[in-house]
Amino acid sequence: MFGSLDVTVGKFKENEDALHVNLIRIQKKFKNLQENFTVLQQNVTQLKNESSALNENYKKLQSNKTRLEDYNQKLLSNITQLENYNMKLLSNITELEKDNARKCSVCPNEWLQSNRNCYYFSTDKLNWDDSRKQCTSMNGHLVIIESKEEQTFLINTIKTNVETTEKIYWIGLSDQEIDGQFVWVDNRPLDVNISSWGLRDHDDGREPDNWTGNNPDGEDCVQLQVNNKYDGWYDGDCGDKQKWICEITMA
Repeated sequence: MFGSLDVTVGKFKENEDALHVNLIRIQKKFKNLQENFTVLQQNVTQLKNESSALNENYKKLQSNKTRLEDYNQKLLSNITQLENYNMKLLSNITELEKDNARKCSVCPNEWLQSNRNCYYFSTDKLNWDDSRKQCTSMNGHLVIIESKEEQTFLINTIKTNVETTEKIYWIGLSDQEIDGQFVWVDNRPLDVNISSWGLRDHDDGREPDNWTGNNPDGEDCVQLQVNNKYDGWYDGDCGDKQKWICEITMA
């Protein structure tokens, strides 16, 4: 009986020892699991931190992307404005070139330009009335002298460009309607403040003199003369044939 009990007790001890060994093995596994769990927790925490950092970076990238898109739109808008401005500049340059071309070529061939007027100095001779008609046929009129500057230009042109000694030209001034009341070909009366009546070389007398030596009707048409001593306006016989000056005013 006791022998059988001893056997049983021995088996219990063996089982106890086996259980103890299993317990130790389980405890080690549990410890390893705890350590692994701790590592996993740390990894999760690290991943969360990295994820949070990535989210922050993503938000920054999105913000930068939005700013870049806005900046790009502004650049595109500026480029469009610059292109439009450039087109306007090119258009203005083209118009200026056309305008300059018009200004450079506005006077017909053989006409001279001064300020906004074109002048034609004839080489042939006509009486005053035919000179007036000839200027009209050339889309102009016998010259109307409206300033001292214009008078100076005409005299200097005659002095420098006319080679003959006879430097007499019809201008668009006469007193054919009422003696002594000089009127331009556009029917404007003469402004005495800008008149340029000359002196006669032979006696220093002042023009106009309405001389009747060649024509009993006197002298009713005006010439621009460049003489040896004096330059200016001189009344003459309208039937005399002289050179003439036409004028066109630019548009």
